[in-house]
Amino acid sequence: MPNSHLDSDYFQPITGIINMKQNEGCQSTGGHFNPFGKDHGAPGDDNRHVGDLGNVQPDHQGVVNTDMIDNVASLIGENSVIGRAFVIHSGEDDLGLGGFPDSRTTGHAGPRLACCVIGRSEQ
Repeated sequence: MPNSHLDSDYFQPITGIINMKQNEGCQSTGGHFNPFGKDHGAPGDDNRHVGDLGNVQPDHQGVVNTDMIDNVASLIGENSVIGRAFVIHSGEDDLGLGGFPDSRTTGHAGPRLACCVIGRSEQ
């Protein structure tokens, strides 16, 4: 929004988009959104992180087009994912059942392949 301390001659509609990037990329995002201190699990499990949204499957061109319905993660309230990172890992998430040391924390899904921050849009 415009600086209200300036003379009114300067006021005009101001719009824009600021894109910021952390130097460490996806490594700088935190762990899974887990406000209730639960183990890693599948989207339908009672014992799961709020941020456990399961696996996505790319098509033969590497494009993912999917719809997700989740009964815990939300766009409002205490479980809001707005402002949190969405991370795609390089491997398949074992949904906490793989028996690996990191199965119950990250699903043994491998390195972070891509990420973004979830924001609001007027559309």
